[in-house]
Amino acid sequence: NDFEGGVKDQLDLGLEMSFGNVEWPIMIAVDVLGSAGDDSATYNYNYYGYSYSYSFDVDVTTAEIDLGVRKIWEPARSSVRPYVGGGVGLMRAEVDISGSGVSLSDSDTGFGLWVGGGVFWRLGQRFNIGVNARYSTAKVDLFPQLLTDEVDIGGVHYGIVLGWGDKP
Repeated sequence: NDFEGGVKDQLDLGLEMSFGNVEWPIMIAVDVLGSAGDDSATYNYNYYGYSYSYSFDVDVTTAEIDLGVRKIWEPARSSVRPYVGGGVGLMRAEVDISGSGVSLSDSDTGFGLWVGGGVFWRLGQRFNIGVNARYSTAKVDLFPQLLTDEVDIGGVHYGIVLGWGDKP
């Protein structure tokens, strides 16, 4: 949420898993997500009439391990399966900044929340295809010597679902 430019719009890959018994009203959700993005930035400033410009490359990676609950509806005689879920997450961010003779790295881990949902269609006996969206939020303290505020490393995730169901 607090990143800018190319590091804000990251490629995000994840694994959503639901565990439980058919008779349970909700399933246990265990999700693992990872993302990465990079961008370049230029810092310009004037000092006693002289202009200085420094260029930097910024690489950011994030990871989430989420635990919670998920409700999957399975209407009779239908291949459509809508679902919603939410819970808590352990989220981590790593930032590397390099260029103009400077190299900085920092990382931090924080606890947060997630909520999400989607819909998938059962194709054949076990294969699923669909779409989903989720929101996560967690605060971490990156470069505390430079930044005064914590950074929110969550945000909106949306994507395509490709899956495998264990029951026909």
